[in-house]
Amino acid sequence: MNKILVDNNKVSIYGNIKKDNEIIYIYEDGEYEIEYKDSSYVKLELNIDKNIKVKLFEIATNKLDKVNNRYIINSNSNLLLYKFYNINNIDEEIVFDLEGKNAKVDYYFSNICSNNEKYRIVINHNSPNTYSNISNKSIAINGKIDFTIDSYLPKKSHDCVLDQNTKIINLGDNYSTIRPNMYIDLDLVEARHGSVIGRFSDDELFYLMSRGIKYNDCIKLLVNGYIFSNLDVDMDKRKIISDIINKYWR
Repeated sequence: MNKILVDNNKVSIYGNIKKDNEIIYIYEDGEYEIEYKDSSYVKLELNIDKNIKVKLFEIATNKLDKVNNRYIINSNSNLLLYKFYNINNIDEEIVFDLEGKNAKVDYYFSNICSNNEKYRIVINHNSPNTYSNISNKSIAINGKIDFTIDSYLPKKSHDCVLDQNTKIINLGDNYSTIRPNMYIDLDLVEARHGSVIGRFSDDELFYLMSRGIKYNDCIKLLVNGYIFSNLDVDMDKRKIISDIINKYWR
């Protein structure tokens, strides 16, 4: 298994991964995983080698207070990153550096928030013909979620594609924020963003309840569909996430 385990702030690596001077190098196509356990501060720098395709899954389901990660994606490489969090409080900043021509990142983040969580995502299009797709889907039970997504495109980086989509479903009396920012210095670009804060629609709930499904089970069904619509994970990981959802909606 290609895995990075961060346990109590200590980093361990397994499989086709190298670490040198605090930089973690991924140099082969494949599936990888990062698991965070009981850590107060995490700082990882991952370097994705040229001409490879990486599918990465990250998960945190207990203590994770502060994260400051950087992902370097080199020429002709693709990073497909799926991530699921269910933690109490977090202050996270992650940076994607698209360092080579045709570098690509697809980022899919889902979480269930029951306290206060703050996320900043920075995407630097440092080369031409680079691509970024950022998709966040959050369920806010209580507390507050704060998203800031900053995409940067300098004049030298022509013919790039930038996508941002963030959606927060509030299930309580929450105050959440989304700041979608795009700093673009030229015209030869394709850029889109969408931001939504709301609730599950009354029509969805009415339809399910009209089929004899109890309200709490309706919410659980909708949460499952919403969370997993943003994740592509195997059955073992699906069970872990489903068990967490069932913990809130029995």
